[in-house]
Amino acid sequence: MVIENTPHVLEILPDYVLDALSDEEICQVAAHLESCATCQAEYLQLLRVLEELPLALQQSEPPSRVKVSLMKAIHGHKLASDQSASHSFWEQLRGILGKRLFVIGTAVMLLLMIANVWLWSQNRRLGQLASQPWQVVTLLSNETASGAMGELILDSRGESGTLLVDNLDALDSDYQYQVWLIRNGERVSAGVFSVNQQGYASMLIQASDPLTSYDSIGISVEPFGGSSGPTGARVLDGSFSH
Repeated sequence: MVIENTPHVLEILPDYVLDALSDEEICQVAAHLESCATCQAEYLQLLRVLEELPLALQQSEPPSRVKVSLMKAIHGHKLASDQSASHSFWEQLRGILGKRLFVIGTAVMLLLMIANVWLWSQNRRLGQLASQPWQVVTLLSNETASGAMGELILDSRGESGTLLVDNLDALDSDYQYQVWLIRNGERVSAGVFSVNQQGYASMLIQASDPLTSYDSIGISVEPFGGSSGPTGARVLDGSFSH
């Protein structure tokens, strides 16, 4: 399924997250993720969706007729047991539950099995993610953007990375957020971006020098298209570890 010399593996990342690939394909995708910031960002997004998926299930109460059927079955079982104590265990159980309750019980068992498989797959994927030689730079907010957060995920060589931000304010159309790479007090622009209505955005960060050669990274509010130097409010900051 994984083709050599393919620039990205975005199409099969869902299968990778769900552990639906062969061992050979899993190794190929994992090797690709080490050096591809674009696929790294998509992989992290899929993990977030997978984590939130069980919470999206709606709980519902069984119809009232199920309770009525259950009570009738219980009373019927009591009368039958008074009349004959020779019935086998399975006959009594079948009389209590009936076909409808058997279906409900089977569905519950299947849901439990699916939940166990999902938890196992998630733990395995998180273990693989933790073993990847990636460096993560955490960007912290200040009073200007209280509650905002950001992460810069570097590739294995530290030459480029994927920036993920969340809970930033959606700006007017005349403004954008601008990324600054800082070294020895000098700032170099690494691009501009806008967030969606939920305050989320992601972008690939590249520079003429490896990102790990810089001291820190910052984000400020600038006129649309960016500025030659920071002019607006600073919202997020992070430092590279050396």
